[in-house]
Amino acid sequence: MRLLIMFVMAVATFAPASAAISEAGVYFITPAGGLAPNEKLALSYNDGLGWKQGRVRTKAPQGRLYDHRVLPYGKLRVHAVLRGNGITLARAEINVPVEGDRYYDIHTELRPDDPTRSCMGCSKAVSVLIKGKPRDRLWLWYGFNGISNPIIF
Repeated sequence: MRLLIMFVMAVATFAPASAAISEAGVYFITPAGGLAPNEKLALSYNDGLGWKQGRVRTKAPQGRLYDHRVLPYGKLRVHAVLRGNGITLARAEINVPVEGDRYYDIHTELRPDDPTRSCMGCSKAVSVLIKGKPRDRLWLWYGFNGISNPIIF
């Protein structure tokens, strides 16, 4: 009986830490006002369990760390499609190496220059040309933070 009590106490002590390690999530963000009225940006992701639509935000989530839970290991493929008047204007894809106990913020932005130049902790940005907008590009990049031990900026 004493051994059983010790086992239960050990599991109760280490369960919260192991639960966080087996958790990972993602949210998608783009600046407000970055799209023309006739443009739509769609983001989808695949964590190894099939493609899903991502909810695109203009601000980081408050309270919750992420919008979509993903597998806490492997690779997260993110696909961005910019459409205008029913025509595909640009497509970009990025691969994110996922680890447990992290949440990932996937960023998209339309602009001529690299938005990650002054970003510490951001991935290398992927960019593609936009049809009909020779000066702008569709940029896609990510950052991450810890779930159980987040870094406060």
